[in-house]
Amino acid sequence: MLLSRKLVSIKVIVIVFLIICCYKSALSADSLKVRRLKFIPFPNLGYSPETQWYIDAVGLVNWRIYDDTTTGNSVFKAEFNLTQNHQQIYTVEHDYYSKANKYYLTGSNAYL
Repeated sequence: MLLSRKLVSIKVIVIVFLIICCYKSALSADSLKVRRLKFIPFPNLGYSPETQWYIDAVGLVNWRIYDDTTTGNSVFKAEFNLTQNHQQIYTVEHDYYSKANKYYLTGSNAYL
């Protein structure tokens, strides 16, 4: 009973995430306006021999911290995987560029 409730709640989260993805992609972007902060959600479906089939929900945040166009965009990514072997994998990654690309910081954390 508890497992079925957990699967139902995970299915609801995935469905809400897919609806948000469709809504965000349906919005038209103004090509003349440069946005400093962008949030890009997207789902993923894949297969690997260790986990078999998996569904993946990814949220990507891309932002331009400085107005300097030579500085790279910094990125933050949060990811949630649910596998056919009933595994849950959580991953957080980030890339940060300082002004004029003087410093580059990257990191990755995962909970399996």
